[in-house]
Amino acid sequence: MTGEGSLGASLIPVFTEYLRNSPGRAAWAFARKIFWDMAVVLAVVAALGAIFSRQVIGIYPLVFKIFGGRSGSWELATYLNHFIFPAIFFIGLAAVATALLHSFRVFGVPAATPVFFNLTMIACSFAVVYRPIMRWAP
Repeated sequence: MTGEGSLGASLIPVFTEYLRNSPGRAAWAFARKIFWDMAVVLAVVAALGAIFSRQVIGIYPLVFKIFGGRSGSWELATYLNHFIFPAIFFIGLAAVATALLHSFRVFGVPAATPVFFNLTMIACSFAVVYRPIMRWAP
């Protein structure tokens, strides 16, 4: 999650400066531009990651062979990657919203978002992914 930290570290000072030295409309125009630019970039990355999941996961067996690790169920990893990769989109947009909220000294809501994210992932894992995994399990 280092991307979130670096995004916040770079966005908070710039947005705060906009709030201090520019009219409110300019600051919010900047925030909208950052949000939608990030949304487009993250959507493309998430879509490509999900589409080319087999190739992304295909890198790992090579690394395991080089370093002598155990082989795993790469088909299962590819299947799960289809579900997990789109989370990059939401995590990135949450990082933008967190940075904007931190600019206004609002810390409670951004601090609670990982808790709700993890609860949502657990619920979705049981609801959507658990049955197919159990069919593949020996």
